[in-house]
Amino acid sequence: MADEGSGGILAFEAPQAVLRRASSSELKKGDARQQQGRDLLDSVIAPRSFEKNGTQYMQRAALTPATRQDVINVQRKLNVLLKQREARETGICPVRSELYAQAFDEVIRQCTLINSVRGLLLLRVRNELRMTFAAYQVAYESAIAFGMRTRLKMSVQMHSLNAQRLELKEDIAKLRAELETVEAKCAQIQTDSAAARADDLAKHTEEVEELLKVQNARMRDLEELFKPKKH
Repeated sequence: MADEGSGGILAFEAPQAVLRRASSSELKKGDARQQQGRDLLDSVIAPRSFEKNGTQYMQRAALTPATRQDVINVQRKLNVLLKQREARETGICPVRSELYAQAFDEVIRQCTLINSVRGLLLLRVRNELRMTFAAYQVAYESAIAFGMRTRLKMSVQMHSLNAQRLELKEDIAKLRAELETVEAKCAQIQTDSAAARADDLAKHTEEVEELLKVQNARMRDLEELFKPKKH
Protein backbone atom coordinates (compact mmCIF):
# COMPACT_ATOMS: atom_id res chain seq x y z
CA MET A 1 0.00 0.00 0.00
CA ALA A 2 1.38 3.43 -0.94
CA ASP A 3 1.12 6.70 0.93
CA GLU A 4 2.63 10.14 0.54
CA GLY A 5 5.06 9.92 3.41
CA SER A 6 4.69 12.61 6.10
CA GLY A 7 2.41 14.77 3.99
CA GLY A 8 4.88 14.93 1.09
CA ILE A 9 4.36 14.45 -2.63
CA LEU A 10 6.56 11.41 -3.23
CA ALA A 11 4.63 8.14 -2.79
CA PHE A 12 6.11 5.76 -0.19
CA GLU A 13 5.04 2.39 1.12
CA ALA A 14 4.06 1.96 4.74
CA PRO A 15 7.08 1.78 7.10
CA GLN A 16 8.31 -1.76 7.76
CA ALA A 17 10.58 -3.10 10.45
CA VAL A 18 14.05 -3.93 9.16
CA LEU A 19 14.41 -7.72 8.87
CA ARG A 20 17.06 -10.01 7.43
CA ARG A 21 17.05 -9.79 3.68
CA ALA A 22 16.43 -13.05 1.86
CA SER A 23 19.24 -14.38 -0.33
CA SER A 24 18.83 -14.78 -4.09
CA SER A 25 18.55 -18.60 -3.68
CA GLU A 26 15.65 -18.21 -1.25
CA LEU A 27 13.63 -16.02 -3.62
CA LYS A 28 11.16 -17.43 -6.09
CA LYS A 29 11.34 -16.38 -9.72
CA GLY A 30 8.54 -13.83 -9.39
CA ASP A 31 9.91 -12.60 -6.09
CA ALA A 32 13.37 -12.26 -7.63
CA ARG A 33 11.98 -10.13 -10.46
CA GLN A 34 10.12 -8.00 -7.94
CA GLN A 35 13.26 -7.71 -5.82
CA GLN A 36 15.21 -6.59 -8.88
CA GLY A 37 12.65 -3.86 -9.48
CA ARG A 38 12.80 -2.97 -5.83
CA ASP A 39 16.61 -2.68 -5.91
CA LEU A 40 16.41 -0.47 -9.01
CA LEU A 41 13.84 1.81 -7.42
CA ASP A 42 15.86 1.97 -4.19
CA SER A 43 18.89 3.10 -6.21
CA VAL A 44 16.79 5.85 -7.76
CA ILE A 45 14.81 6.89 -4.65
CA ALA A 46 16.78 6.28 -1.48
CA PRO A 47 14.71 4.57 1.27
CA ARG A 48 14.00 6.41 4.49
CA SER A 49 15.10 4.85 7.76
CA PHE A 50 14.15 5.82 11.31
CA GLU A 51 13.90 4.27 14.77
CA LYS A 52 10.75 4.03 16.84
CA ASN A 53 10.36 2.31 20.22
CA GLY A 54 13.75 0.67 19.82
CA THR A 55 12.86 -0.83 16.44
CA GLN A 56 14.53 0.22 13.21
CA TYR A 57 12.07 0.96 10.43
CA MET A 58 12.54 1.54 6.73
CA GLN A 59 10.17 3.27 4.34
CA ARG A 60 10.70 2.70 0.63
CA ALA A 61 9.31 4.34 -2.47
CA ALA A 62 6.09 2.71 -3.58
CA LEU A 63 6.25 0.03 -6.29
CA THR A 64 2.68 0.73 -7.31
CA PRO A 65 2.48 2.10 -10.88
CA ALA A 66 0.81 5.48 -11.17
CA THR A 67 -2.49 5.98 -12.93
CA ARG A 68 -3.66 9.10 -14.71
CA GLN A 69 -5.62 10.06 -11.61
CA ASP A 70 -2.47 9.65 -9.50
CA VAL A 71 -0.66 12.15 -11.74
CA ILE A 72 -3.56 14.60 -11.38
CA ASN A 73 -3.49 14.10 -7.60
CA VAL A 74 0.25 14.83 -7.51
CA GLN A 75 -0.31 18.09 -9.36
CA ARG A 76 -3.14 19.06 -7.02
CA LYS A 77 -1.11 18.12 -3.93
CA LEU A 78 1.82 20.21 -5.20
CA ASN A 79 -0.41 23.27 -5.64
CA VAL A 80 -2.01 22.78 -2.22
CA LEU A 81 1.34 22.42 -0.44
CA LEU A 82 2.77 25.45 -2.22
CA LYS A 83 -0.16 27.50 -0.93
CA GLN A 84 -0.23 25.98 2.56
CA ARG A 85 3.50 26.46 3.15
CA GLU A 86 3.39 29.96 1.64
CA ALA A 87 6.07 29.31 -0.97
CA ARG A 88 7.26 32.39 -2.85
CA GLU A 89 6.47 32.41 -6.56
CA THR A 90 9.68 34.23 -7.53
CA GLY A 91 13.24 34.40 -6.29
CA ILE A 92 15.06 31.81 -4.20
CA CYS A 93 12.61 29.93 -1.99
CA PRO A 94 13.73 26.77 -0.10
CA VAL A 95 10.12 25.67 0.41
CA ARG A 96 9.31 25.87 -3.29
CA SER A 97 12.56 24.09 -4.21
CA GLU A 98 11.84 21.28 -1.74
CA LEU A 99 8.29 20.70 -2.99
CA TYR A 100 9.28 20.73 -6.66
CA ALA A 101 12.14 18.32 -5.85
CA GLN A 102 9.61 15.95 -4.28
CA ALA A 103 7.36 16.27 -7.31
CA PHE A 104 10.29 15.53 -9.63
CA ASP A 105 11.22 12.48 -7.56
CA GLU A 106 7.65 11.27 -7.85
CA VAL A 107 7.79 11.71 -11.64
CA ILE A 108 11.07 9.74 -11.67
CA ARG A 109 9.46 7.00 -9.57
CA GLN A 110 6.51 6.73 -11.90
CA CYS A 111 8.71 6.69 -15.02
CA THR A 112 11.09 4.13 -13.52
CA LEU A 113 8.24 1.70 -12.91
CA ILE A 114 7.16 2.07 -16.55
CA ASN A 115 10.60 2.20 -18.19
CA SER A 116 13.76 1.70 -16.14
CA VAL A 117 16.03 3.30 -18.76
CA ARG A 118 13.89 6.42 -18.85
CA GLY A 119 13.90 6.52 -15.05
CA LEU A 120 17.71 6.28 -14.91
CA LEU A 121 17.99 9.06 -17.49
CA LEU A 122 15.72 11.27 -15.41
CA LEU A 123 17.85 10.38 -12.39
CA ARG A 124 20.93 11.71 -14.21
CA VAL A 125 19.04 14.87 -15.09
CA ARG A 126 17.95 15.31 -11.47
CA ASN A 127 21.49 14.83 -10.14
CA GLU A 128 22.87 17.30 -12.69
CA LEU A 129 20.22 19.84 -11.74
CA ARG A 130 21.04 19.40 -8.06
CA MET A 131 24.77 19.93 -8.71
CA THR A 132 23.99 23.01 -10.80
CA PHE A 133 21.68 24.36 -8.12
CA ALA A 134 24.30 23.68 -5.45
CA ALA A 135 26.89 25.59 -7.51
CA TYR A 136 24.48 28.51 -7.92
CA GLN A 137 23.71 28.36 -4.20
CA VAL A 138 27.41 28.62 -3.34
CA ALA A 139 27.80 31.51 -5.78
CA TYR A 140 24.73 33.21 -4.28
CA GLU A 141 25.97 32.78 -0.72
CA SER A 142 29.42 34.06 -1.74
CA ALA A 143 27.82 37.08 -3.37
CA ILE A 144 25.73 37.72 -0.25
CA ALA A 145 28.83 37.43 1.95
CA PHE A 146 30.76 39.76 -0.35
CA GLY A 147 27.88 42.22 -0.32
CA MET A 148 27.74 42.14 3.48
CA ARG A 149 31.49 42.70 3.75
CA THR A 150 31.32 45.54 1.25
CA ARG A 151 28.37 47.07 3.07
CA LEU A 152 30.19 46.82 6.41
CA LYS A 153 33.30 48.38 4.87
CA MET A 154 31.24 51.16 3.34
CA SER A 155 29.49 51.69 6.67
CA VAL A 156 32.85 52.12 8.41
CA GLN A 157 34.00 54.48 5.66
CA MET A 158 30.75 56.44 5.87
CA HIS A 159 31.19 56.76 9.64
CA SER A 160 34.73 58.07 9.11
CA LEU A 161 33.58 60.45 6.37
CA ASN A 162 30.76 61.74 8.58
CA ALA A 163 33.24 62.39 11.37
CA GLN A 164 35.50 64.24 8.93
CA ARG A 165 32.51 66.20 7.64
CA LEU A 166 31.60 67.29 11.16
CA GLU A 167 35.20 68.30 11.84
CA LEU A 168 35.31 70.30 8.61
CA LYS A 169 32.01 72.01 9.50
CA GLU A 170 33.47 72.98 12.87
CA ASP A 171 36.64 74.28 11.20
CA ILE A 172 34.54 76.25 8.69
CA ALA A 173 32.49 77.75 11.55
CA LYS A 174 35.69 78.76 13.39
CA LEU A 175 37.19 80.26 10.23
CA ARG A 176 33.99 82.18 9.54
CA ALA A 177 34.04 83.54 13.10
CA GLU A 178 37.68 84.55 12.67
CA LEU A 179 36.85 86.14 9.31
CA GLU A 180 34.02 88.15 10.85
CA THR A 181 36.37 89.28 13.64
CA VAL A 182 39.04 90.33 11.16
CA GLU A 183 36.48 92.11 8.96
CA ALA A 184 35.16 93.95 12.03
CA LYS A 185 38.70 94.97 12.97
CA CYS A 186 39.38 96.14 9.41
CA ALA A 187 36.17 98.16 9.40
CA GLN A 188 37.09 99.71 12.76
CA ILE A 189 40.59 100.51 11.49
CA GLN A 190 39.16 102.12 8.37
CA THR A 191 36.73 104.16 10.48
CA ASP A 192 39.47 105.25 12.89
CA SER A 193 41.81 106.02 9.99
CA ALA A 194 39.16 108.11 8.24
CA ALA A 195 38.46 110.02 11.47
CA ALA A 196 42.19 110.58 12.02
CA ARG A 197 42.64 111.82 8.46
CA ALA A 198 39.70 114.17 8.88
CA ASP A 199 41.19 115.54 12.11
CA ASP A 200 44.62 115.92 10.51
CA LEU A 201 43.05 117.65 7.51
CA ALA A 202 41.11 120.00 9.75
CA LYS A 203 44.22 120.84 11.77
CA HIS A 204 46.27 121.31 8.62
CA THR A 205 43.60 123.57 7.12
CA GLU A 206 43.48 125.60 10.33
CA GLU A 207 47.26 125.91 10.44
CA VAL A 208 47.36 126.97 6.79
CA GLU A 209 44.71 129.59 7.43
CA GLU A 210 46.67 130.91 10.42
CA LEU A 211 49.87 131.01 8.40
CA LEU A 212 48.06 132.83 5.61
CA LYS A 213 46.76 135.39 8.09
CA VAL A 214 50.25 135.92 9.50
CA GLN A 215 51.67 136.21 5.99
CA ASN A 216 49.05 138.73 4.98
CA ALA A 217 49.71 140.78 8.12
CA ARG A 218 53.45 140.86 7.47
CA MET A 219 52.88 141.74 3.87
CA ARG A 220 50.84 144.72 4.98
CA ASP A 221 53.55 145.70 7.46
CA LEU A 222 56.18 145.54 4.73
CA GLU A 223 54.01 147.57 2.43
CA GLU A 224 53.64 150.20 5.13
CA LEU A 225 57.34 150.10 5.78
CA PHE A 226 58.40 150.63 2.18
CA LYS A 227 55.61 153.02 1.32
CA PRO A 228 57.10 156.41 0.20
CA LYS A 229 56.77 159.19 2.74
CA LYS A 230 55.15 162.49 1.79
CA HIS A 231 57.22 165.68 2.31
